[in-house]
Amino acid sequence: MRILALCPRLPYPPVGGDKLRAYEFIARLAARHEVHLISFVEGEAEREHARALSLRHPGISVETVVQTPLRSRLHTLLGVPSRLPLQVHYYRSRRMRALVERRLRERAFDAAYVHLLRMAQYVEAAPLRRVLDITDAVSLLYGRARAMRRDAFRALFALEVGRLRRYETRLVARFDATAVIADVDREVLVRNGAPAERLHLVNNGVDRAYFAPRAESYDIDRLVFVGNLSSFANTDAAEFLLREIFPEVRRQHGKASLYVVGVQPPPSVLSFDGRDGVNVTGAVDDVRPYVERAAASLCPVRVAGGVQNKILESLALGVPVVTSPEGFEGLGARGEQDGVLVARGPAEFAARALELMRDGARRSELGRRGVRFVAEHYDWDRQTAILERLLSQK
Repeated sequence: MRILALCPRLPYPPVGGDKLRAYEFIARLAARHEVHLISFVEGEAEREHARALSLRHPGISVETVVQTPLRSRLHTLLGVPSRLPLQVHYYRSRRMRALVERRLRERAFDAAYVHLLRMAQYVEAAPLRRVLDITDAVSLLYGRARAMRRDAFRALFALEVGRLRRYETRLVARFDATAVIADVDREVLVRNGAPAERLHLVNNGVDRAYFAPRAESYDIDRLVFVGNLSSFANTDAAEFLLREIFPEVRRQHGKASLYVVGVQPPPSVLSFDGRDGVNVTGAVDDVRPYVERAAASLCPVRVAGGVQNKILESLALGVPVVTSPEGFEGLGARGEQDGVLVARGPAEFAARALELMRDGARRSELGRRGVRFVAEHYDWDRQTAILERLLSQK
């Protein structure tokens, strides 16, 4: 097949859940098909990444459109009076539209892979098979974020939720197929009016060769949190952990330490670094040593949908996870049988973490169960095959 792929952000290097998913699918499709990727970038530095992507994967040809954050914010402001979601306006571009239309005229593409609803506007009525990888029910995420926010964005999120519900429903009806990452997202979209027959479960995967268990020992006093701290969902989870959960762990276990690992930690998270056993690392070249050394990986997300890659990667490394109901709901796991403990509230979170710190045999057994669960359910090649079938159907 000749596939046109559209991304709102260049999926290389694959840092962050959305970029990782797009990269893994596009790279694997390019091993068997001809893939032409068109993506937004914010500046010239990212264009170097685009060239690096083409060199690493000769089956992918890449074109980029520069859209600065300032221009995107201006488009968003101008979009406030409309009925479309503001994130659609954020990624609105005449240059992108002209480029996509020109490539569709010039080349006989068999299908389009559209990553996230922000890019749907460029092929919504195009005369080829179109698969929208919406990934999450974004309206669900924004609704949960609105409940957690205590700033000026709270009212904006309330406005955006209604727009997203209408737009998601419209896109599912108009695209040939829409991929979601978890049953919970599918259920939300159907409840909002989307046609169920056009929604397909295409899960995430884990690079199990890279995230293979290898540590022979760990630090019984150490806990870890991993997340892209430029996102509100992860910042909220980190602050919840630092303010309400870890102090209780530390009160009961004075030698406990916590590593908060992730890019772009905001001042509200950095302020905890070096205090009472907390280490905020910022960006690291390799998260694996930080996870492997921990007695448990904590994921107290309150604003979540779909599947948390941080959970899958910890489980693949053989490290059990304590997570919230929101972090657990999309996994398709059976709880302890699959290496995951679910905790509701700070006290229960602290209790579950302390159990794993104090009981090495239980930690090891849950770790083995997590490795098995990921191997059975989260394989990139298996998920790419599902996506490939959606793209090739007539």
